[in-house]
Amino acid sequence: DYGIHEVMDSFQPSIIGHSKQVEMLRALHAHDKLPQAVIFSGEKGLGKGILAREFAAFLIAGQNHPYHQTLHQITHNAHPQVFTLQKEQGEGQIGVEVVREGRKFFHRTADKNQWRILIVDALDDLNRFGSNALLKIVEEPPQRSLVILLNHNRSKLLPTLRSRSYVLPFHELSRSEADLLAQSHPDFDWNITGGN
Repeated sequence: DYGIHEVMDSFQPSIIGHSKQVEMLRALHAHDKLPQAVIFSGEKGLGKGILAREFAAFLIAGQNHPYHQTLHQITHNAHPQVFTLQKEQGEGQIGVEVVREGRKFFHRTADKNQWRILIVDALDDLNRFGSNALLKIVEEPPQRSLVILLNHNRSKLLPTLRSRSYVLPFHELSRSEADLLAQSHPDFDWNITGGN
């Protein structure tokens, strides 16, 4: 336990819910205990990707960059300190070539005080060769780097990857959090989500 409740509320994501996960990220950061890789694990559609991008923006914005501009660039895959691995449109899986691009990103020359963050969206989309290449990145990360791995199905998570990463489980929103979300977005058609 990293004294979660004593940590200042410096990381303030816009996402509703997942307060335990947010508090843990705050604590790990505040106590300089961020691991080389964090797995955000939980069903698809819980907001893991949003939180990953907001946390990346928080780390980089802490280096005197405007937070909202940084987040906008990350969301549009346009920030030089963040690389997002995801399957190409029309592709079924993330292959080894895409993962190698992430490795090249990590090994580019950067200021030793600058964060480099790799977001994998999602582990479930990696083929076997891509998974093995990703494992090499997680095993040998450069300084001031973080790999955030999104995982929708824990049964697809390689044990070797799990053992080298900090797993942060995500769950469905509580009823009160879901009500707050519905109140903050009254024009959203909740029927398209099955009423959840």
